[in-house]
Amino acid sequence: MSDQEQEAPVVDEEASQEPDRNFPISENARFTIGGKPLVLDDFIDITTGDIASRPRVEPQPQPQPLPKQVIWNARRPVED
Repeated sequence: MSDQEQEAPVVDEEASQEPDRNFPISENARFTIGGKPLVLDDFIDITTGDIASRPRVEPQPQPQPLPKQVIWNARRPVED
């Protein structure tokens, strides 16, 4: 192996602290709530703030799996 293959890639620490914003929304995009124009970050803060501060709830019990015959019959075409 050459020295170039053994070197670890250089990571820009400042860039890695920024959130990943690789999504197809332009910085010029505007959103509205009640007729008030907002930029994406403000829209996210307003619309998700209440959700983020909700208390956690207990997980709901899940039903038991269906019997194999029920699943098998549901996946096969019905014969007339």
